[in-house]
Amino acid sequence: MGRRRTAARKLVLEGRATATLTTPRDPVDALVERARRLWVRGESHRALTLLREACHHDEWRARTWTIFAARLTEVGLREEAAQAFNRARWLRRREGDGARVAVIDRLVARAAA
Repeated sequence: MGRRRTAARKLVLEGRATATLTTPRDPVDALVERARRLWVRGESHRALTLLREACHHDEWRARTWTIFAARLTEVGLREEAAQAFNRARWLRRREGDGARVAVIDRLVARAAA
């Protein structure tokens, strides 16, 4: 009975692995994920470069601009962070997402302090 269960689990795991590999990844999300991993390892300059690339790859994603701005704030690049926050805020307002605009406003206030 143990071998049957092991064989069944292998099939399930292989199915999951195949499904994960065959789904196309969004290049912007891939860049953001790579930047997150670099940031965790302490490579902030390379992470910011990847985030900047992600922002310019798809200029209409407010999420990417917000992440980029927050990381710039953590490094101390406040002027560039303010520009990125303004871009993210503008995109969220354009989408009509008032709740997220309020979150960005709180992030800007916290960055200014």
